[in-house]
Amino acid sequence: MPNQVGAGCRRPAAPTTRRPLRRLPLWRLLLWPALTLALTLLPAGCVAPGTAPGAETGAAGRDPLLTWLDLRPVSALQPIGLLAPFEGLERRQGYDALDALRRAIADSPPTAALLPLALDSSRDPTRAAQKLLLDPNLAAVLGPLAPHALPAPADAAALHALGAGRWLAPFALTPAGWAAPDDPAWLQALISGAAEAAAGQGATQLLLATGESGATASFAALLTQAQREGIAAPIPIVWEGDPASPALELPPGSALLWLGNGAVAAERAAALRLAGQPNALWLAPWAADALFFEHLGAALADAPDAATGAAASDAWQGLYTLAWQDAGFDTWAAERPGAAPERYAQEVAAAQLAATVANVAAADPSAGAAAWRLVAWQLTAQGERLPLGD
Repeated sequence: MPNQVGAGCRRPAAPTTRRPLRRLPLWRLLLWPALTLALTLLPAGCVAPGTAPGAETGAAGRDPLLTWLDLRPVSALQPIGLLAPFEGLERRQGYDALDALRRAIADSPPTAALLPLALDSSRDPTRAAQKLLLDPNLAAVLGPLAPHALPAPADAAALHALGAGRWLAPFALTPAGWAAPDDPAWLQALISGAAEAAAGQGATQLLLATGESGATASFAALLTQAQREGIAAPIPIVWEGDPASPALELPPGSALLWLGNGAVAAERAAALRLAGQPNALWLAPWAADALFFEHLGAALADAPDAATGAAASDAWQGLYTLAWQDAGFDTWAAERPGAAPERYAQEVAAAQLAATVANVAAADPSAGAAAWRLVAWQLTAQGERLPLGD
């Protein structure tokens, strides 16, 4: 029976073959105009990585689209390694050093393609150095930040192979400039300078101590070599472990140079003051960190005044540190009020490595004789460092 149309009903419309228009996404509509605009604005004279000097690309040379998409190959990158603690109590020092290296790279020419490559050295410094050396493009290395994190001799030799001036550590300085981190020359200069400063305060001998965590195998070997070669000093130098260097009680008139880390230095300082010993304690540049101030402050705050024989603030008397500086230090310090003076050498080292790898002319503060000098600073309970004598 044929279909019938009842009242109020409509026959369905016959199907058509025309397809409805599809709505294109907005991003597709804008893609081609955006690409056209980008190619129009592309400089005609830019030189792509790998292009011979004088060969132009862009509108005057090769296809501008290929020029726009040209990327620098990974092999052209020049990583600058950083050996620093990024875990544990000393991690703040590591991130400060990383910031310094990033600023140095930012100030270098973009064509140098410098890249920071940071590895944690807090647990196994040797393993960290080995991982850095796996990169065939490694151009230079900053660090470690303290000598107790020096890598094993074999890995140190590989770091030397990077080239002259391409392995710097902020502690490895002498009056004549940078020294290799595993060269005892910087250690001899530090101890000699500390002895002169201590003698100026009336000390009759200088005791050296590293603490349990301060003498790794590489640093212990460096200490032994420095001791064997001898150190010029105005007062006798007694190495820890000698009969004249007791573990806690210090002979009257002696000063102590701490070559370990800051946390253990705070324990030693607190023990001296709680035992009523006023002997001067000198910290190596890497030991005068935030950990020292925090740990010592907490230890003295918890002790009654009678334990130290004076108010807790008086227990900070006789605490000093040493920091290397050159002619550029005053300008640097004026731009960074309150910055720890020992960070200056760290920032100079980062800038010098970036300049060396980028092959650009840079003012090398270590060029010439007597460019650097050790300056003594007095430590305060407020975490300040005051030039000795102020």
